[in-house]
Amino acid sequence: MSFEIEADGQRVACAISRDTLERAGPGHHAQAWRLRDTFERLRPRLEDIARECFRAEPHPHGGVVVVSSDDLNHPTPAAPAIALRTGT
Repeated sequence: MSFEIEADGQRVACAISRDTLERAGPGHHAQAWRLRDTFERLRPRLEDIARECFRAEPHPHGGVVVVSSDDLNHPTPAAPAIALRTGT
């Protein structure tokens, strides 16, 4: 799923994979609407993480900041931890 943030006065393209969203919420093979709900619930945290990643590496992955499961699992001062669902 793609989204944009503003960081240091710039619009920055960002993305999060389906796998990462599934791990963060409804599990594998989730319906699209459940993934959108998970994305919206996590969006403030995702934006904080993406902003921090961009500031650490201004031109990552061809210009797109990709938020990974590892990013969600490692809390930052701006974005406290949210436990990811583990395999059931």
